[in-house]
Amino acid sequence: MPQVPVIVRTRDDHDMATLAWMRTHEDFGDDPVFNACALAYLSDEHLLGAALTGHSLLGDWEKLMTASLDHGLWFHRPVRVRDWHCFVLEGQGMADARGLSIAKIFDADGLHVATATQEALVRLRR
Repeated sequence: MPQVPVIVRTRDDHDMATLAWMRTHEDFGDDPVFNACALAYLSDEHLLGAALTGHSLLGDWEKLMTASLDHGLWFHRPVRVRDWHCFVLEGQGMADARGLSIAKIFDADGLHVATATQEALVRLRR
């Protein structure tokens, strides 16, 4: 898969949800496999940060050691990643150094096209 440059625009007011508008520079046409792969790549961009929403360490990445424990993605409709998609990212909570995030992904018409989840390990660096 070629490198997929990304355009990201975010809104984050330390609410429980972060909005990120993303698309790729490259057009994969109507190829459903390449579009699905590229959306999987995009879906990993902000999920970890969403787990920290509302936490005092949000944005202080130099103090943190993080790792993705799992990442799930469900496709509800075909996508074209060259078009803008709104990722509504929500942290579901942090406890015992683990955080859970969910992203609902909408196309420009407001159709819910996919859902992503990620569980992450988040610890202070020693």
